[in-house]
Order: sequence, then C-alpha cells, then structure tokens
Amino acid sequence: EKGYCINIDNQEVGNFGQISKKICSSFEIKNQEVFILEIEIKKVFQNFIKKSEIKYMHINKFPVSNRDISFIVDESVISESILNETLNNDLIKAIKVIDIYKDDSLGNNKKSLTVRVTYGSDGKTLSGEEIDECEKSFLSNLSKKISFDIRA
Repeated sequence: EKGYCINIDNQEVGNFGQISKKICSSFEIKNQEVFILEIEIKKVFQNFIKKSEIKYMHINKFPVSNRDISFIVDESVISESILNETLNNDLIKAIKVIDIYKDDSLGNNKKSLTVRVTYGSDGKTLSGEEIDECEKSFLSNLSKKISFDIRA
C-alpha cells in the first residue's frame, strides 16, 4: 500500500513499505500490518562506505568474566580517570560505569562509582586466580592516580 525508496546521495539503494491487505490475506494474515525492507548491501558498501570505516572484532572462543567494583571517591573524580587506567592491561577487555550513587552516608563530598570490568584472554580461559591478579594490579595502579575506597 505504501512504499518508499531509500536513497543515498540521490542513488537508490533500497526500498521499504507496507504490504497490501489483499496480499496479506492471500497468506492468511489478518488484522496485522506487514512491512518489508530491501537494501542492496553490496551497493551501499561499494559506493558509500570507505574501507577504512569498516571495523570488526573477532568473536573470542574463550569465555570472559565480568566483575563489578564499587569505588567510593571524591565527587570531583570523573569516571574517565578510572576507565582510562584499564588501557594498559591486556586482560581487561571492557569497562563501563553501571552506577553512580551519592549519599551523605558515604562521607562529605563523596560518591560511589560502580564499574563493570570484563576480563578475558584471546589465548585461553582465565582462572579465578589470574583474574584476581589482574584486578589487584588494576587497583594498585589506580591507587597511584586517585584516592578511593572499595565499597563493600
């Protein structure tokens, strides 16, 4: 019933639209709207995406382990100071802030900053002891840059 062209730089690369009720009923589809999308991926990649823009990450065959760490820090501490400390550690695959909490019970001008750290190796499954050592090293290096307590 309704159809649209997808254009990039005035060149058609695809279409999308709603399937007519008549066609839907021939497939015994009733009381439901059905849409279709068609994109010519080859045309998009050949003409509009530079090879330098295409990035991928391989899927690791070894499992990762996530651990949450809650820091009590001064309100002036920005999360990047913690996140950037992981750049020098090959076993830390990712880190992200999952919670920021402020309360007078934490202390004057203090906040709790919780991060989720993802540990992993491209060559093997890490043992609990190896993850503990990596975390210990991360916290030791971080303590040289900012003052914090670990929140239990």
